[in-house]
Amino acid sequence: MANTQNFTIGFIIRAGRLSQGRAPIFARISIDGKRTEFSVKRSIPPELWNKEAGKVRPKSKEAAEINPFLDKVRKRPLECYSEALL
Repeated sequence: MANTQNFTIGFIIRAGRLSQGRAPIFARISIDGKRTEFSVKRSIPPELWNKEAGKVRPKSKEAAEINPFLDKVRKRPLECYSEALL
């Protein structure tokens, strides 16, 4: 039987929750239209966020630290999802 579930992982910021001029970053996982979010315990100034890419703008100082971290956060749920399909 083929698996027809739609599984996505993305990142967003919550600009409405600014603290000291920084917005928290959240991971959003969606499976078949149902979604959940959790904080990744990092924050950035909202003007550095690239909404389309779901990452920090690459020319900023913070991008070198945060973007690889977000890649690691994305990798683990994908691994778990792949294992669950086996």
